[in-house]
Amino acid sequence: MSNMHTKPHRPFVGRMVRIFSLPIIVFWVLVAVGLGILTPSLDAVAATRSVPISPTNSDSYRAMLHIGKVFQQYDSDSTAMVVLEGKDKLGDAAHKFYDKIVAKLEADHQHVQNVQDFWSDPLTAAGSQSVDGKSAYVQIFLNGPQGTTPSHESVAAVRDIVASVPAPPGIKAHVAGNTVLNADTSVAGHQSMAIMELVSVGVIIVMLLIVYRSVVTMLVSMVIIGLELFAAQGITATAGNLNIIGLTPYAVSMVTMLALAAGTDYVIFLLGRYHEERSKGLDSEEAFYVAYSGVSHVILGSGLTIVGACLCLTMTTLPYFQTMGLPCAIAVGVIIAAALTLAPAILTVASKFGLLDPKHNVVSSPGWRKVGTSVVRWPIPIVLVTCVIAVVGFVALMTYVPQYNDQKFTPPICPPTRPWASRTGISPRPA
Repeated sequence: MSNMHTKPHRPFVGRMVRIFSLPIIVFWVLVAVGLGILTPSLDAVAATRSVPISPTNSDSYRAMLHIGKVFQQYDSDSTAMVVLEGKDKLGDAAHKFYDKIVAKLEADHQHVQNVQDFWSDPLTAAGSQSVDGKSAYVQIFLNGPQGTTPSHESVAAVRDIVASVPAPPGIKAHVAGNTVLNADTSVAGHQSMAIMELVSVGVIIVMLLIVYRSVVTMLVSMVIIGLELFAAQGITATAGNLNIIGLTPYAVSMVTMLALAAGTDYVIFLLGRYHEERSKGLDSEEAFYVAYSGVSHVILGSGLTIVGACLCLTMTTLPYFQTMGLPCAIAVGVIIAAALTLAPAILTVASKFGLLDPKHNVVSSPGWRKVGTSVVRWPIPIVLVTCVIAVVGFVALMTYVPQYNDQKFTPPICPPTRPWASRTGISPRPA
């Protein structure tokens, strides 16, 4: 006898989610909205509580701080250069302009720890001036480790000081250096977050419309994804605001992208299985339980795999990667919890009104039948083609050399930083 009409297995968690669907939805709405109101945004927390980007256990970092300690000049790795550039050789007007800038820099003890004024001394002036005499520089040591909020504030203060001193005709002053470049990169990262999120959401909307061919299904899916994203960002921002974890613009970008990607995938897992069972003729309740019991362990296993990979980043020594570990793990953990509770709860409520019923028969779709038939008929060629593609990607990965030069990735709209030093022909010499 056929057992097609046998009631599906009803997991305990699935039954609880279905029974308490409304309280679960209210809870997640309160988490997403409440944290958004009570806690600064994730981007704002990263801007005010950035962590150092230099590995503090490296020999060069320790040596630099040791030099600063021995000479009693500085205690951070943040440096900058104020570069003077003239159309002709720098004369008395340039020196007066330079002296005013140096005087203001030396008076700002909150942001500037040390000013290496070599151009004012005839004995060392040649070492801080270009060969053609059209450029000169002064190196300064700033407050706060490189990459942190105090360091970025110090860079902004130096720029304000330079801008506050009127330049003589034909002479320009620029603020350059690695620390300045890092500050520009951080600003660019914060400014690009909104654009990145809008583009990502647009792509997801188009994809959902193509897959489900239903505006209602797309809107319900976007509500789920949006609530999951806001909850993940809110909880991660709260942890950062309480100094439980450190944040950087790179970590913020990864948190946002992982939350969107994982949230979208898990919604598609659940709705896809639900549509499949509805196409087989099951009613909404039976289809819900089949879908939940079929994908819940997949969501949990997939999510925990990502969490584990994120936590592995905490064992790296480079802060670029290390600071991504905990924020990403927390965000994905929130997405997992929401995917196993919020998404099925909304599915329960929406299915009672028939809002998420499939618009076309998923099981009998000719496109997917052709794909399945091809896989069954020609398994070996398909496996070989897949292996070739995988090998190509693996070889490319093995030969890839990461670049850590922010100058190559900073948008051209940012103020010029280190390129000014190379264009003026100055080769800074150690004091």
